[in-house]
Amino acid sequence: MMTLAAVAISLTSCGNKTNNTAAGESTDNIEANATVKAAVENTISVLAKSMEAKDAAALQQAVEEIKQETAEFLANNPEEAKEYLTQVQAFLKENTKNIKTALGENAIASAAVNALANTPADDIIYSLNNALNAKATEAAATGEAAVENAESKAAEKVNEAAEKAARKVQDKTNEARDKAVEEAKTQTREAAKQAGKDLKKELGF
Repeated sequence: MMTLAAVAISLTSCGNKTNNTAAGESTDNIEANATVKAAVENTISVLAKSMEAKDAAALQQAVEEIKQETAEFLANNPEEAKEYLTQVQAFLKENTKNIKTALGENAIASAAVNALANTPADDIIYSLNNALNAKATEAAATGEAAVENAESKAAEKVNEAAEKAARKVQDKTNEARDKAVEEAKTQTREAAKQAGKDLKKELGF
């Protein structure tokens, strides 16, 4: 006897095979359909196993994974996102009784699953798209802030280096000046001594 997961995947596979061979499709479309098909089969398998195990927590986790999968499709191809989500929603609606049994008294999980199954796909995609745009805006703002911070730190380093160089020049200037003053003083003292000696000689001392 086939399990619920096996039946679900078998039905999904047959449906997609019929659609794919109904008319001559381009290679890109066939590859896109294959990607969506694989994602749908994987998701339905997870949902079916969670229902068979009557695992409400697993079903709630699956809802979050479905949203993530939809968002990933949405980032590349909105049509694929809608196709994936629509097929998953169809499976959820077709298995309402089994899902309700699996969820039991878990109100939070029930609310999450029911919201995913019954909210129009376009509305879910619209909400996910807004979330993606918000993240993109936040990432851009973070990137700009990082660049500004890096530029600010670089400017600080340049100013610090310039200040150090200026201090070194000033120190060298002060050192040279002090040395010149000392040499002048020494020369003055020596000249004074010599002048005194010469004066003594002239006076006969």
